[in-house]
Amino acid sequence: MINPAETANASTRTFFQIEQQITIQQAMQNDRSFMKNQPVSYRIPVPVSMVLYSVVLSVMMLMAVHTMPADAQPTRAAEESLLLENTRQLLFEGKRSGEGYWSSDGNKIIFQAERETDNPFYQIYTLDLTTGDVALVSTGTGKTTCAYFNWGKNNEEILFSSTHLDPTSLNKQQVEFELRETATTRRYSWDYDPMMHLFTANADGSNRVQITDAMGYDAEASYSPDGEFIAFSSTRSAYEQDLTPREQQWLENDPSYFGEIYIMRADGSDVTRLTTTPGYDGGPFFSPDGERIIWRRFDEAGYTADIFTMALDGSDVQRLTEFGAMSWAPYYHPSGEYVIFGSNKMGFANFELFLVDVAGEKEPQRVTYTEGFDSLPVFSPDGSKLLWTSNATSNRTSQLFLSNWNHEAAIALLEQAPPRGEGVVLSTPEVRAEELEQKVAFLASEKLEGRMTGSVGMEETKDYLIKELIENGLEPLENTYRFPFDYVEGIELTGENQMVVTELSGEQVVNSAVEVPLYEGYMPLPFSSNGSVQGEVVFAGYGLKAPEELDLGYDDFANLDVEDKIVVVLDGLPDFLTEQQERTMLRYATQRYKAFHAKEQGAAAILFVDERARPYSGPRNERTAQEAGILSAEMKSGVIDGWLDGRVQEDGSALTVEAIRGLFESFNPHATTSFSFGLTGELAVSLETRMGTDENIVGMIYAQNAEKTILLGAHMDHLGYGETGSRATGEARNTIHYGADDNASGTAMILEMAEYLAHMERENPGTLNYNIAVAFWSGEELGLIGSSDFAQTDAGGLLPMEQVAAYLNFDMVGMLNNNQLILQGLGSSDAWRPLIEKKNVMAGFTLSLSDDPYVPTDAMALYQAGVPVLSVFTGLHDHYHMPTDVAENLNYEGMERIAEFGLQILMEMNGDDAPVYKAVQMNETRQGAMRGFSVYLGTIPDYASQVKGVKLSGVREGGPAAKAGLRGGDIIIRMAGKEMNDLYDYTYALGDLKPDVEVDVTILRDGEEVHLKITPEGR
Repeated sequence: MINPAETANASTRTFFQIEQQITIQQAMQNDRSFMKNQPVSYRIPVPVSMVLYSVVLSVMMLMAVHTMPADAQPTRAAEESLLLENTRQLLFEGKRSGEGYWSSDGNKIIFQAERETDNPFYQIYTLDLTTGDVALVSTGTGKTTCAYFNWGKNNEEILFSSTHLDPTSLNKQQVEFELRETATTRRYSWDYDPMMHLFTANADGSNRVQITDAMGYDAEASYSPDGEFIAFSSTRSAYEQDLTPREQQWLENDPSYFGEIYIMRADGSDVTRLTTTPGYDGGPFFSPDGERIIWRRFDEAGYTADIFTMALDGSDVQRLTEFGAMSWAPYYHPSGEYVIFGSNKMGFANFELFLVDVAGEKEPQRVTYTEGFDSLPVFSPDGSKLLWTSNATSNRTSQLFLSNWNHEAAIALLEQAPPRGEGVVLSTPEVRAEELEQKVAFLASEKLEGRMTGSVGMEETKDYLIKELIENGLEPLENTYRFPFDYVEGIELTGENQMVVTELSGEQVVNSAVEVPLYEGYMPLPFSSNGSVQGEVVFAGYGLKAPEELDLGYDDFANLDVEDKIVVVLDGLPDFLTEQQERTMLRYATQRYKAFHAKEQGAAAILFVDERARPYSGPRNERTAQEAGILSAEMKSGVIDGWLDGRVQEDGSALTVEAIRGLFESFNPHATTSFSFGLTGELAVSLETRMGTDENIVGMIYAQNAEKTILLGAHMDHLGYGETGSRATGEARNTIHYGADDNASGTAMILEMAEYLAHMERENPGTLNYNIAVAFWSGEELGLIGSSDFAQTDAGGLLPMEQVAAYLNFDMVGMLNNNQLILQGLGSSDAWRPLIEKKNVMAGFTLSLSDDPYVPTDAMALYQAGVPVLSVFTGLHDHYHMPTDVAENLNYEGMERIAEFGLQILMEMNGDDAPVYKAVQMNETRQGAMRGFSVYLGTIPDYASQVKGVKLSGVREGGPAAKAGLRGGDIIIRMAGKEMNDLYDYTYALGDLKPDVEVDVTILRDGEEVHLKITPEGR
């Protein structure tokens, strides 16, 4: 098969062309009508198909000379990674190589190359892929092309075209050597040598048999899968008929005009002509089932070529492409589902690979993106590899390249392709695991210090994201990428903060009061209530009570009266717990929960033992104004050791904080570690909330004449130095929480998706039917503050929520395990389930589907604004909200798959009407597994509210809260006899409720207390 962009394979295929031809080439690049406007006598000697060839050759020569540094090999474009993996140059020896075809077992290829020192033209070789051995199988004389294995004879027979019987072959070789040596310009003519005939031979080149001998060019041949037939292209008809003067001129200047498709038996008998259309028909191959032939056909003028198929008798001709370019070298995938081919659609001399469905019903889809020449593609027999010819080499001459092939991705890509005739070529996604890893590595780096809302690290994060958006062509929404919102910046000391202890003996004061120094000895916790208390100081172990399901019988408050007392507890969890018990107890180990539990036991204050050496600089920077309802502080272990001074253990050793921890290395349910210090304490706390401003970042891809917008979002913030919501204890709590999965993963993912979508719309305007908004939220870890503000204010009036067709949320998408992917919010629109089912057929995830749109991520904020939402999530894990959530843990190949899945969902929406918003009924939602609660109330908390209590933004229809009479705007202040100061209290209280057991609930409605009863329902 002829490579129209290849260099000198024959005396007519060379870089050295006459000036007249170059002039015509340049004119053609400026105006394709140039050739049609020339006199016939001028047009015919330089046919347009040949000008196309020569332009390609000229550009390739210029690229080789001027654009490529010595020994620098071009880098394959990143966009190719959707379909191609591990792309590499297969051959290096010789001046150039190309047109490689596989043996049926996939162990060998047969190809053409210029390797012989005494012959400048192509010869035929085989390459053993198991050993690397290369063997010459043609004669070494003359010109050869287009070899093929006979699969029907177990690859023991080969087929190729050759001119070695031409008695002038050696002379032609010498002339070609001299021309290349002197670089003498000469007339360009592709001779389609009439002495080129077809030969068969043994696989080692022996026992050659000539099977065609008609005058004319016989080449571009291939066997049928069973080895019984050969299809080939031939110009023999030009020599078998009387030609008109005009046809004679065509023959002299471009014999390819007479190229037609023929079929014959494998021994050369029963030759039948299949095509009769004027113009060059060539490059035939059989379909995998042997029932059809695929080939390329040039139009009569030679401007363009397209892909066709036909039955073996020449009937039932079907056109697969109308691509407006030179499309050629088609080859079936072994599945028979699609065809790959080369085309210069993307540039006059830039040949790329494309896919088209086997029926030609869809627009072709692009495979390669590397500037230059990529064509003559051939799939391996099992369809897992692709072999093709490319000039992405250090010297820009063509060689064979090999890559792994992603069949599933190819099917998915073709499924989303528009119908043929719409003129759209979808770019393949630029999403690559390597790029995702690079982005996550930066976002989860020490440099960004955990990306806490309002921090210096967050400023750098936002600058980085805006830079990426601009570089990839995303525009601002109206005139800005930044959308500010207010949040709690910190908690500061104000007024009186004091801790004083007095030693008691019974009720008698033994020593005078001693003040514990603020900063050096203790520090109020940011969630502490304000006020002052006085009471006995008691020790309550870890301040824990094990849940009933653990059947441990562990309760630090058993046999200890803490009513109106100041309780001292150790931080974290005791050492005796098993790994599974630790996981169960994590929820109860946070300082907030311990404070809540102590408050429920009647304690007046709680002090947490802090074993870190460094002094405090102020209250821990927890960015929430929600109080715990009890005075709370951290206290240095040295202070506690002082309170223990003089106490001894049973073995006579001193009792210290370290010694007390040692008592918990094993568990004795009959032992007690709770006691009174013999002190009375006075604690006063006065804290003030400081407000700050941070920003969401939003970039836009504007479609042509689109009225609605699809919103992609991920929160970019995390916990900084454990300033809010950390599950770490001790020293680790105040170290950088890198947040690789939560949520550098989602941030990187939608950034990659944005790059793809922007590139697609830029290269193919009109592809998108919706605008695409890409949002990076801040304040998520503080309670969905950024996304809530964006939704509630309609992006500051710049994007009304009724114009948002759908929202796709990506939060913690980096830890794909066992192929399990969680999709939440499906109840927000009836469109989601069928769409997801369709796209997952090829994506192949094991899906866990939840209708509930009220999930603790930014999707909820958009749903509450009336937007259909879909939230993507790979699940919780041991690194969640820990400093160990680092980039090295993530599954980047899984992230790549998830991003591609998300893009396919988006592109499916792009071709359909917008999803219709749906109000979720109570009996449609059973998400709860993530929260770990066994009961359901149907409340919708306002996560951005800073009021005391739990403000509701709404209740779910048909849920227990609605039945009890609760509604949006209510503030829950008590439930089940417990004070509800904030969402933390509410969360902890939910864990203690039982299904179908009625409890009291007190709310504030319009400033008045209302007493209701609510019956939780089981999940």
